[in-house]
Amino acid sequence: MSKTIHVLLTGLMVLASGPAAAATPKDAIKKIPGVAPAKTPVLQLVNGHALVGTRCSGEFPDYDHTMKFFARPSSICVRWDDRDPVASATWELWKDKPGPVDEKIGSGALPTAVLTGGTHSTFDVSLAALPQYNETDTSQKYFVKVISKRKADAIHTQVSVRGTLVHQPKSAEPKPQPADPYVCSPSPDKHMRMVALTMPQMTVNQTTSTAGDGDRDELYIKVDRKGPGEDTGARRLPALDDYYEAKQSETFTTTWTNKDQKNVGRPNLWTGKLRHNEKVTLAITAMEQDNAELGEIRNSLIEALREVEKAALETNNSYGAIVGAVAAGLLVGASLIPKTNGHDFIGFVGLRLENQCGHIRMAWVTFRQWKVDGVGTLRNDLVSTADHESYESRLVVHSLPVTGFQKEGGIDWGDFKPVGLKDTFWWQTGGSSSSGYTFTLQSKLYTPEEVTAYEKAMETVKKVPGMGN
Repeated sequence: MSKTIHVLLTGLMVLASGPAAAATPKDAIKKIPGVAPAKTPVLQLVNGHALVGTRCSGEFPDYDHTMKFFARPSSICVRWDDRDPVASATWELWKDKPGPVDEKIGSGALPTAVLTGGTHSTFDVSLAALPQYNETDTSQKYFVKVISKRKADAIHTQVSVRGTLVHQPKSAEPKPQPADPYVCSPSPDKHMRMVALTMPQMTVNQTTSTAGDGDRDELYIKVDRKGPGEDTGARRLPALDDYYEAKQSETFTTTWTNKDQKNVGRPNLWTGKLRHNEKVTLAITAMEQDNAELGEIRNSLIEALREVEKAALETNNSYGAIVGAVAAGLLVGASLIPKTNGHDFIGFVGLRLENQCGHIRMAWVTFRQWKVDGVGTLRNDLVSTADHESYESRLVVHSLPVTGFQKEGGIDWGDFKPVGLKDTFWWQTGGSSSSGYTFTLQSKLYTPEEVTAYEKAMETVKKVPGMGN
């Protein structure tokens, strides 16, 4: 202890026994910088400082007079600093309560090993007596102090300047920032993913009413594609100049027959691999081949999508911006909107897939209804299989399970709803000539094991005469 403090304390003891007009010891202690007043009328001498911190070891100790926290640590480290040599000492943990009386909630003896040598000692203090979280609306204060004796047979004790603990309200704790899953290294092959888009089920609610059709539609599905990169493509399912036998009121799952009444399996809309930052835009149109003299519906589809783009962008939010961008992508040169002369229109839906750090973001977009002169009102609804709610756009993200990716603040997927490896929903249509269909659409992200199995199966198919490329 410095000579200055000793002189001050000696003077205080003299003042305590002097004239009544002199300052009391408690008042005098208040005037000493960094010295807390004693709560009892008996003057206690000051021996060092109880500094508090999170740990008793480490390259950069963080001891201070005050320590603040939200979640209670199991223990704290106390550094009893700037002290004189002593024979014995104990620590005490108190709750700082309103009024003159505080509450002692813990104490313990300091072992001889931490008292010998030097002018400071460090030791752990358990905070098990404190609640893990402060559920009140105000900070709760506690303090630690050290009570010591200079000699083993000493009558008088000395007390350190206390170290203060501030348990802040849990409600005031800042929420941790969620992890951004779309930040990663630029290595494209590391984040390559394989995706499949299929139509596992179809229900024919109403076939077209064109004369001569009877109870069967000659249904085909046109898939127009841009990407990945500069690649483009167009496919007709089940095959060129072929169609599915879509019979009235039937539901198709495993058996989808073509014009030759052979099972050609369910439609595979697109299967492919995407590297980090690669995108694919698809336009999926369901048509009925019956040479109906409906004229050109294509221009109405383009006009409907333009209205979707305009309405989405006018929302002035990120969700609308995504929907607007997809609608605009479908309209680029109108190349993704098929010609409809001589065919009945069943329904239309478009989507964009993009790989961001191995997470596949998918934005499905359609137009809910559009009136066409001489045809009627065309309708499309994307319907949730969970709550049966319908919507015009659906934003989801597929992600492989990653151990340790979760953090305390969760994950910020943006406007995309996480769906894991698979997503399934309904596409409900009302087309020309009174037609009505319910298609089940499904997207699937392959695991690495499934990719290997798929590639082996494709190699086997290529070896069969008449199959493969």
